[in-house]
Amino acid sequence: MKPAAQLNVVLKVNQAKEASAGRYLQECQQQCLHAEQQLQQLFKFQIDYQQQATGPHVNIQQLQMMSNFLSQLGKAIEQQQQQLVAMTRQWQQARQQWQQAHQETRKVEQLQARLAASEQVRLTRREQRLLDEWVMVRQSRQH
Repeated sequence: MKPAAQLNVVLKVNQAKEASAGRYLQECQQQCLHAEQQLQQLFKFQIDYQQQATGPHVNIQQLQMMSNFLSQLGKAIEQQQQQLVAMTRQWQQARQQWQQAHQETRKVEQLQARLAASEQVRLTRREQRLLDEWVMVRQSRQH
């Protein structure tokens, strides 16, 4: 088996790792986007309730209930922000893993290409040597 062909198994393994890392990266990215959307939704709720709390027809009991709800909403926003930070870190790690897997795949492909080119040069030289020998034998027979 030619040296370049021997790397096919290594290349397939690296490509599988790269694909798996790519799928995980996409999953992390989707989770980050979803967490960001949820955070934006919580901010919107907070603004809406703050506006309601400052309305002209709000009694003290309603204001107290809204204040408690806004406090709970603030805690939920804090938790969601922390979750988004953690997911962003996870996404960055996934991106690094994918980049590393991608680089490994490219290295094997480049090595495979160099080996194939080297093998082609070796074959071309061998063919030229055989052709030269054939020409010499033919010429010696003619003389």
